[in-house]
Amino acid sequence: MNMKGLCLSIILVLAASLLPAAALVGTDGNNYECDASPGQTIYFDLKSGAGVNIQGWDKSKAEVTYIQRGNGHSHTVEISQQRDGLMITSDVNIHEGTARDLEFEVRLPRKYNVHFESMGGGLKIVDLDGSFTGRTMGGGLTLREVKGTVKLTTMGGAIEVTSSDLDGKMSTMGGTVYLKDVVGDLEATSMGGNVRYENVRGRDGNLRAPEGALDGMDKKTVTISTMGGDIDVDEAPAGAWVKTMGGDIDVDDARGFVKALTMGGSVNIRAADAWVDASSMAGDVDVKIDGGLGDGEKGVNLSSCCGDVSLALPGGLPLDLDLTISYTKNSSQDFKIISDFDLEIERSKDWDYSNGTPRKRIHGTGGTGTGKYPVVIKTINGNIRLKKTD
Repeated sequence: MNMKGLCLSIILVLAASLLPAAALVGTDGNNYECDASPGQTIYFDLKSGAGVNIQGWDKSKAEVTYIQRGNGHSHTVEISQQRDGLMITSDVNIHEGTARDLEFEVRLPRKYNVHFESMGGGLKIVDLDGSFTGRTMGGGLTLREVKGTVKLTTMGGAIEVTSSDLDGKMSTMGGTVYLKDVVGDLEATSMGGNVRYENVRGRDGNLRAPEGALDGMDKKTVTISTMGGDIDVDEAPAGAWVKTMGGDIDVDDARGFVKALTMGGSVNIRAADAWVDASSMAGDVDVKIDGGLGDGEKGVNLSSCCGDVSLALPGGLPLDLDLTISYTKNSSQDFKIISDFDLEIERSKDWDYSNGTPRKRIHGTGGTGTGKYPVVIKTINGNIRLKKTD
C-alpha cells in the first residue's frame, strides 16, 4: 500500500490470524509519503517498541516506511499529520501471542525536529538539523552528521555521536558512549559503560575530555571514563586520559602524557617520552617510562591508598625525587622504599594522629642532575620500588 500527498489518519492492523503462516515469515512493508515543511516536528509514541532510522534529504516531503519481521503477532500502527508535523504511534496486538520486530525507515527535510518515546528500540538520526528529544527503554542512540540541540536518554543501549555540531545532554544507564569529531557543549554520560571522546571540542574551540579539558591534549588523545569496569588502551600516540570507578587500568605504548585514576583496581602504564599522573584508591600502581618525561616539566606523580607503587625510568634524567610511605598501627608496619637511585631515608618516630588513624612515615628524597622533573610517589600501607632502566 502506498499513499502519496497529504497524510490522512491511517490505522493499519495486520491480523496474524488472517494471514497464511508463510506470509508471516520475512518482511511485510508499508510506505507512506506526505508534504512536510522544514522546521516541523515528527513525534514517535511507540508503546510496542520499535527501531527507528531517520535520514535527512532535500525534498519537502516526509516518507515513512515500516516493516514487521519474523513470526508472531502484528502491531497497530497509526500515522497522522499534525499542524506542526507528523505523529507516529504503535501498539501491540497482545492477544496474538509472540511479538514481531517492528522497524521504521523515515526520510525528512534536513531541517526537522524529532521527539522520540519508545518502550524499546534504537534511534538513528543522520544528516538532520533540529531539536532531538525523548527516551527509549532499551536501545542504542546514534547521531551522525547532525546539528542542533539534543536531550535523549536510553535505559540500556550504546550512544554514538560522530561528525556533528550539538549542544545538550545524552545519557545511558548501561551502555558505552563514543563521541568522535563533535563540536559543541554536548554532555554524554553512562552509568555502566565506557565513555570515550575523540576530537571533541567545545564552543570555545578547545578539546574536551569526558570530565573536562587537560593540558597537552590532541585530537587523537585517548579519553575514556567509566563508572565501573576495566580500561584497556593498546596504544595512545597522543596521550591518554582514563578514569574508572571500579576496575583495572592498562595503558600501553603511550606518548606525551598519561593521566589515570581508578577507585578500585590496579594501574599498569607503559609510556615513552611522557609525563604520568596515576593513582589507585585500592590497588597497585606499576609504571615504566622509556626515553624522557615529555616536553614540559610535569614529571611523574603516582599514588595508592593501599597498594605497592613501582616506577621504572632511565637513570640519566634530571629528577627531583620525593617518596613517602605512610603506614597505620593496624598494618604489618614492615614496608620499605627500595631504590636504584641514591636517597636519604627518614623514618618518623612518633605516631601522627592528625589524619584520624595513627600513622608513621618513611620519607625518601634525592635528586639527579638539575632536578628538572619532579617525581612524587605516595602510598599508604604499601611498598615503593624505584628502578633504573639503563
